[in-house]
Amino acid sequence: MNMASGSSHGSSCNYCILDKVLTRWCNARLAHAHTRIGELSELSKSKKLLALLESLSNKEIGCLTRRRWFNTISKKKNEIKAALKFMEKESIQTKPWVRAEAIVRGDLKCIESLVWSLVLHYQIKPAVSCLGLPSLHPPQHSPTLSSEEGGKEEGGKEGEEEE
Repeated sequence: MNMASGSSHGSSCNYCILDKVLTRWCNARLAHAHTRIGELSELSKSKKLLALLESLSNKEIGCLTRRRWFNTISKKKNEIKAALKFMEKESIQTKPWVRAEAIVRGDLKCIESLVWSLVLHYQIKPAVSCLGLPSLHPPQHSPTLSSEEGGKEEGGKEGEEEE
């Protein structure tokens, strides 16, 4: 019993660390917009997410509704949809579960995935391309030496590998 609770505590601790690291990364980028977040879940506030995207891309998204009285969940959802559409236009790949509704609800898994997509696009991809390394995505199918050797050893001939 203690082992089970200990392992879930360790997993929870890992998410805490990830949350802190991603929050710091966001705050370093949000400094240009003269704002910050206390925790990652604050990106469910559409203004914070839009400020982060504008700061990273150096482009204005400009979809904020300026009316004070129109501060509803549907307004936030529409602004976050605009942010996701902007990300799609910028070729920033996200996971299928990253949806405006989940972000507005403050779904931490969804927000972490969204931020990780931003880290990949704006920090890791440029660093990899500057180094002249191959793409971040491995090829779909690449034969390995061990699989070729395995077929030769079993059947003795290369052609007998497939049945």
